[in-house]
Amino acid sequence: MGKFVELSNLKRLVKQMRHHNVPPGDLHAHHHFNSLRGGLAEEVTDSLRQINETLQCMTQNDLTELHGGMTWWARDHVDIEAIHKGDPHALEQAAIYVLMEELNGVYYRFDDLLVSLERQLEESEVLAIYPELRSLIDDEGLLTLTPEMQLSDQAILYKSHYLHYHQFFRRGFGGNVNFNFLSRFVSFWRDHPKHRVKVAIDHRRILPDTFFQHFIEKSGWPDPKPLSREGLDAPRHVGLFKMTPIPDESMVSPVAKTEILWALREEVPAQNSRKVVEIEEVVPASEFADHPVVLNRYVHAERDFHRKVFDHFDGAVRWYEKSRYDERLKTDIAAAKIVSHRLKLFRIDGDITEEEWAILTTHFFRQNNLVLAYLSRLNPYS
Repeated sequence: MGKFVELSNLKRLVKQMRHHNVPPGDLHAHHHFNSLRGGLAEEVTDSLRQINETLQCMTQNDLTELHGGMTWWARDHVDIEAIHKGDPHALEQAAIYVLMEELNGVYYRFDDLLVSLERQLEESEVLAIYPELRSLIDDEGLLTLTPEMQLSDQAILYKSHYLHYHQFFRRGFGGNVNFNFLSRFVSFWRDHPKHRVKVAIDHRRILPDTFFQHFIEKSGWPDPKPLSREGLDAPRHVGLFKMTPIPDESMVSPVAKTEILWALREEVPAQNSRKVVEIEEVVPASEFADHPVVLNRYVHAERDFHRKVFDHFDGAVRWYEKSRYDERLKTDIAAAKIVSHRLKLFRIDGDITEEEWAILTTHFFRQNNLVLAYLSRLNPYS
C-alpha cells in the first residue's frame, strides 16, 4: 500500500496517540472522533481529510488495487463496490482503515525501546517534565515506587500526570496493558509498603491527569492442571522442565514452548543456600514477522527454602536477533543467555509468599495456560 500521510505527520500523530493510549485499532470506535482528547481529534481529522481527498482522485483500478493490498481485517470493513459508486460514507470508512494501516507501521515499532538506557533517559518525555524522578531510576531503567505515587492497573499518577507502564507489559507487546498482572502487582505493592518495588515505565508517554480515561479488559483462563507444592522447598528438587502446548489446544497467544529451570545455589553456612528459578516463554519467530528481533517474556526469582519465602523476584523481556533465533529454539533456557539481551520490567526485593509469587507469575505470562497449569497448586485463584 502506498503512503497517504507523510512519515513526519504519522510520527507526530503516533506521539499524541501514545500519550493518550489510543492504538490505531481503536480509531474506528470513536464516532466522528469527538471522544478523542487533547487535540488528538483535530490531528486525526486532518489526516483523514487528506486521505479522503486522495481517494477521490484515484481511478477505479487504483482503488481496487488498494483494497486488495489491505490486511484482511481492514478489507472486510471497506466496501469497494460502494467506493466505486462514489458513496461518501464508504470513502470515509476507507479513509479510516487506510489511516489505521499506515499508523500500525509506526505505532507498533519498538526499535526505540531497545536503544541504550542513557539515550532513552536523554529523550524521556517523563523526565522533561519531572527531572526529579531521575534519582529514582536505577541502572536497569527501573523506577522505584514511592508513597506519593498512585498506582492503578493502567498507569501511575505522579503529581498532575499519568506515567504509562512500559510497552512490553502490553498484550502482544503492543496492545493494551496486561491488566491481570498489573492489578496484582499494584495490590502487592500496596500490601507490602516496606518492600523495595520497582517497575519499568514508557519514557515516550506521559498524559495530563485531566485527559486520563480508564480502560477495562478481562481475560478468561483455561482449567488448570496441578504442580507438586511439596517440591517447592525440597533442595534437590531442581532441573529443567519443558512444556509444549497440546496439539490443537486453543491458546490466544501462540507459544512454541515454556521452559522452567530450577537450580540450587549452595552457600556456606548451609542455611544461606537458596533455590533459583527462571521461566521463559518461547514464541514462534512468525509472531514478529515485521520486526528484526523476537521478544520472549521471562521471570527470575530466588527462594529461601529454610524460611519458606521468596525474597527476590523480577520480570523482563528477553529479545533475540531474528537471524540467531533458531539457535534459541534448538537449545534451552540455560544456554539461551548466550544469544539473548534483556530488558527488565519490574523488580521486587523483600519477602514474597508462594501464593503471591504464583499469582503474579501466572498473570505476567498472560494467556499462557502452560504456566497456569504448572503453578496451579500454589495459586489459590486457579
